[in-house]
Amino acid sequence: MKTYVEKFIENIETDELDFEEVFRNNELLTSSKVQAQSAISISIEEVEKIINELKKNGANRVYIEYHEDHITYIFSGVQLKEV
Repeated sequence: MKTYVEKFIENIETDELDFEEVFRNNELLTSSKVQAQSAISISIEEVEKIINELKKNGANRVYIEYHEDHITYIFSGVQLKEV
């Protein structure tokens, strides 16, 4: 059996997404097929920017958490290595 360790690299938190123009004072009709009905979508370009920053700093895996109170996503970059 192999042993792995995750080294924490950094957290990157998005700005409060409900302040984005698309969500402010507009009606948003989300497809019922979306699994995360309580979450707000985030642009793919923003996700790519965050992932690339984590990779640049040494992360090779990421945890993504939705923070419902602040309407943000927290990306926790880690580096997984076999020990």
